[in-house]
Amino acid sequence: MGPDERISPSVLDEAEALLRRGDLDGALRVVQALPRSPLAAGQENAEAARSRQRLRLRAALQYRLLEAPGLSAAAREEVRLALALGTLFGIGVPHLVERVWPVLAEESYSFAALDAYAERLRQAEVGPLDRWLRGVANRLAGPERERTRAELLVHHAYFAVLHATELVEIERRLLGRPRQLAGVRVQSLRASGCPVCVWPDVTYTVDNLPELPILPAHPGCRCVYRPVALAD
Repeated sequence: MGPDERISPSVLDEAEALLRRGDLDGALRVVQALPRSPLAAGQENAEAARSRQRLRLRAALQYRLLEAPGLSAAAREEVRLALALGTLFGIGVPHLVERVWPVLAEESYSFAALDAYAERLRQAEVGPLDRWLRGVANRLAGPERERTRAELLVHHAYFAVLHATELVEIERRLLGRPRQLAGVRVQSLRASGCPVCVWPDVTYTVDNLPELPILPAHPGCRCVYRPVALAD
């Protein structure tokens, strides 16, 4: 589901009110009642989908935003709420940024991880960048800097939540009995020229799982975890 005509403003408002009260199950019931909802009773693996979504909501609402010291408590709350709504309805980062930009535009906060990554992109030995990373570097050096910082903060927080909850599921399938996965790999979404996301050709298994890199690797990171199926 996405933020289109199938999700009315009244549905979003209802879910938001429930999340502000900490009523995760109530918010899940709102989604469960939508047409073709994967959480609806009778859908294949509906209970597992509800459990996964509950975990995402909890992670979003508890996300600490440690990467952005200086944010006010009110701004942190609005970002967390946006993250929760994003996971609940499958809303993309651009729509979440539109939601929180009026708040973040009034804030003064540090984002050292982004500053370090932007500096890395400017170094002479970095090769050609793809359109996304060129845009990031250019906008951070121009008049859109503050809006870009907000976009990358939301992007980083959103994917930190999604990857963290994804790892819980991967570890469960990898470490459980019977084992359901052979391992997991880290891969770039596409060749981007990113100087950070150069991953070894390694499958992480039970034996070396503690060495698995934590994603996102930097603000704006688009790398993914790829579960490796058991051999037949």
